[in-house]
Amino acid sequence: MSLRDHLSTAILVVSLAAFLTTGPAQAATDEARQAYREAVQAAMQQDKNISEQDRTALDQQKGSLGLSDDEAREIEQQVLAE
Repeated sequence: MSLRDHLSTAILVVSLAAFLTTGPAQAATDEARQAYREAVQAAMQQDKNISEQDRTALDQQKGSLGLSDDEAREIEQQVLAE
């Protein structure tokens, strides 16, 4: 499964769960952060490094999810520390 396919599936699952457990505005923020986290995990799964191709995909997803550079960096650091 490609990073893009994984992210699309993750967004659907997380969005439904977040919406059912929180209000719509908070669900959107939580959903975006979780979707980005899962994409970062997929990109780092082999060697904890992000390839140039994955970095491009992550940057596009960060923008489409409405995450700031700081939010994305925080998530990436958390995933790296896991």
